[in-house]
Amino acid sequence: MKIDFVHASEDDTDDLIAVQNAAFADDVRKYGECPAYVEDREVMLGNIRSKIFYKILADGVIIGSIEVCRRTDSHYYLRVLSVHPDYHNRGIGSMALQFIFDEHPEATLWTLITPKDNKRNCHLYEKAGFYCVKDIVQSDVLTLSCYRKGDKPMNILVVNGSPRGAQGNTEVLVKAFLQGAHDAGAEFETIYLKDKKINHCIGCFDCWFKTPGICVFKDDMPELMAKVPKADMVVCAVPLYIYTVTGLMKDFMDRLLPLAQPFIDLRDGMSTHPSRDNNAALKSFVLISNCGFPEPEHFLGLKETIRCWFRGDDHTIAGMICCAGGSVLQVPELQDGIKWYIDAARQAGREVVENGRIADDTQSTLDQPLIKDQKLFADMANAQFSSMGIERIGERQSVNNQTSVSSAVALTAPTTLETTSDLVAGIATYFNKDAAGDMQVVVQFVVTDEEPGRYFIEIKNGDCIAYAGEHPSPSITVTTPADVWFKIAHGKLNGAMAFMTGKYKVSGDMSLLMKFDKLFPGIR
Repeated sequence: MKIDFVHASEDDTDDLIAVQNAAFADDVRKYGECPAYVEDREVMLGNIRSKIFYKILADGVIIGSIEVCRRTDSHYYLRVLSVHPDYHNRGIGSMALQFIFDEHPEATLWTLITPKDNKRNCHLYEKAGFYCVKDIVQSDVLTLSCYRKGDKPMNILVVNGSPRGAQGNTEVLVKAFLQGAHDAGAEFETIYLKDKKINHCIGCFDCWFKTPGICVFKDDMPELMAKVPKADMVVCAVPLYIYTVTGLMKDFMDRLLPLAQPFIDLRDGMSTHPSRDNNAALKSFVLISNCGFPEPEHFLGLKETIRCWFRGDDHTIAGMICCAGGSVLQVPELQDGIKWYIDAARQAGREVVENGRIADDTQSTLDQPLIKDQKLFADMANAQFSSMGIERIGERQSVNNQTSVSSAVALTAPTTLETTSDLVAGIATYFNKDAAGDMQVVVQFVVTDEEPGRYFIEIKNGDCIAYAGEHPSPSITVTTPADVWFKIAHGKLNGAMAFMTGKYKVSGDMSLLMKFDKLFPGIR
């Protein structure tokens, strides 16, 4: 019997469906499901077109299939290996595995999943060099074993020093980074320092002179310190607090002192302490941080702290993800606009696993602030604070005493939303009197590509009236092209994102803009 492995074509679709369904029929009966059991011809056609797909031939007849997905340039996932039951126990599975290993020498990591109780499959893969890394319970009757073959996966230890832990803005960046690292085959563990008891270092130096390598405190730190030398990479995830790390992270860093010896060595002209054990030194390090200011320069102190910590060993620092303007990372309306940064953080995770460091192009992207317009960022932040009822100390609050404008024309309630006049009048109809209280304000709209293009709404004495015209002293002015306003009104454009990207402008009391959702709850 002559066995061959050949790239499948669309002409093989029906034969491959028949072979795979025969091979996985028992799994369907036993578990009630099997992704490789194909009932839709279009599904098989799609797999042949998009995956690395081989047919297994016995004397020219299709008797099996191999389907491979390329996760990265070096990580391949074996999705399907099927052999018709009539051809079992003839070594064809082992031959198929050896074929794909030889066919794809660029793959240094292979992964797959198979039912845990399928001893025949597990034996086949283990004989080929795969090892089980974890089990996933799918149902009461099905547990999947995840197998891996290749270099030992990178082990990443994430130390999160945010007082907000998993709820903080830094965690958004960490998740993206770890997704990329996981896609490249890494394993990871995250420690949230806020959940640990870590005493301040008191500088007694017992860990150097009385009990070498052992701290006097019996808190959670010895357990954490033991994890550091076992990690291939340590990720320090911490928001910027007064231009450096948080108190939680500083305590963690200080309490790593037992890993060092008291002796002094010179390295590149600077004094340093040698490690107690060469294996205990940090092998690779990544910093992930964010701050509330929009300028990257605020990270200079933090970055210098990290560089001094690893002075003389530049290759240890695999990269720094310092996100300026990180306060917008969890604003739902802005997610589309910051996707470029999240994608770069994910790419960085892949690169540190595959190449040992963040690539220069990716690092350059991550060094950019989320919002480049400093005034826009400040206006938005200040408006948010004002909407919370916070008043700036020492600043005189202006009072807008509206007066009627004789030249203005009151607008009637619209029956459609086909003109900008309709949109302004429509806003007034959604007015929430209870949210306004005793508010006395005027919102002026300037439509730049329409004549006369001047409208305003006046909130006064518990009423809201829409006018065509220009008010002499509006509380806030919204300047926008008509098409932008229409797209926002009809849900085709995100209002917050349109503002952030300069599609329309706002001047005056920005805090009033932040209250629109409550004042006019029915509009988009």
